Amino acid sequence: MPTSTALVLPNSQRKRPRYNANQRVNAKTIGQVPGLEDDIVLYPESIAEFLGKLFDLGSTEPQLVGGDLASFTISQINVESGMFLVGSKIYFLEPLTLIPTDAAYWGFYEFQFEEVASDEVSLQFWDAVTKIPFNDLADVRTAYKVNVRENYNTTAAFPTVSAGWTKLIEYKKDAAFGDIIEANKLLNSIKLPKSKSGTLATNEDLLALQAQLDAAVNKQIPLGCSTITDDLDELTEQNGFVLSDGDDHLRSLLAPSLLAKLIKTVVSVTPGTDRVNSVAHGRTEGKLVKFGFTGGGITALTRYYVRNPTANDFQISLTPSGSIIDLTSDQTGEMLTHVGWGFGNGSTTINVPDRRGIISRGAGVHGSRAKAAGGNYDGGAPGFEGQDMFQNMTFADRYSDVVSNLGGGGSGNQAYPTTGTTGSPLANGAGTPRTGNETTGAWTGDTLKTRIF
Repeated sequence: MPTSTALVLPNSQRKRPRYNANQRVNAKTIGQVPGLEDDIVLYPESIAEFLGKLFDLGSTEPQLVGGDLASFTISQINVESGMFLVGSKIYFLEPLTLIPTDAAYWGFYEFQFEEVASDEVSLQFWDAVTKIPFNDLADVRTAYKVNVRENYNTTAAFPTVSAGWTKLIEYKKDAAFGDIIEANKLLNSIKLPKSKSGTLATNEDLLALQAQLDAAVNKQIPLGCSTITDDLDELTEQNGFVLSDGDDHLRSLLAPSLLAKLIKTVVSVTPGTDRVNSVAHGRTEGKLVKFGFTGGGITALTRYYVRNPTANDFQISLTPSGSIIDLTSDQTGEMLTHVGWGFGNGSTTINVPDRRGIISRGAGVHGSRAKAAGGNYDGGAPGFEGQDMFQNMTFADRYSDVVSNLGGGGSGNQAYPTTGTTGSPLANGAGTPRTGNETTGAWTGDTLKTRIF
């Protein structure tokens, strides 16, 4: 059931004078405040009207300037100050620190305009009939406020916007820990001033262009890619690239879409069917996962193969076609869908893959190229870690010495094997053999980075 909660917000102190037709004209020294003249009111209205023309606004069309999402943490959302221009009125939004309700899961903050008369003082007025001045209480200012309230659900679905209200900031939480994992500013209808040619560009135009640019970048460097070569250090952390060195980074730095793909929540384990329950986990048969908890047959950080998956649950095994693991008790916690990443501190950080000293290999089984034995070349599931190895073989025995048969029971000389070791490889016309403590192809050390946003 959706829940709405009004927020106690800092009221704007930026107000506009009010003109009272009965107030004594040019009564500069009568009453507790100076008298008001028409031009004091009309001049700000003229400025507001000018801005409306500049932004090509309709008479009731709101223009938001500022009010941007400054940042968010696992517990709060910070919004910058801003203002709405509506006709000749300006509504001020003070800087906000929004702390979603503990019980909220998916929700948003919505706003509504309010015009409030304020600053009541005793003024002297002129009675046009009796020609006698008199004192009375009057409001001499108008505050143009923006009321904000939280509207949320306790489930993974957004509530409906309240009648007469407009969405401003939308957020999502992590089901397991209640941390904010995503926050977005939704009101983007900011119009830009006309160019000299009279062309009007809207913020939606810029967003569409940015989306096209992002798509082009994504095609070249997908989010989460950890094998980006950058020996000259041109790709900076400010642009979303970090070293692929296994270090931990704040989860809030990652693009929300990347974080949502990497970390899934295990909501329960069903011992009777040995199934791990994780809503929309996105894993298919034979993919690797690892868990951030231990218990009921599951060991933290162990790499398990996904078996017999459905959209919201699956079984696990230690090999691609091995026995299904017996799960003995209910469990909850985090799961990583790409085992090259790490859980960090388990709440606010995450480890990027460590690609130092490791050669990349294509995952999966090759379609036609066969090994010397045992089928086609197999790079394993994505994230599988293979160790260096030497192809198994047997060396032929050679005996150059003949050991005589001294037993007296046979005739002639016979060769008998003796125990020994194989010597170092020798050059045979194909160059001097290179030896070391690992089997490897020729390689060059590259600085590898991971794109996190």
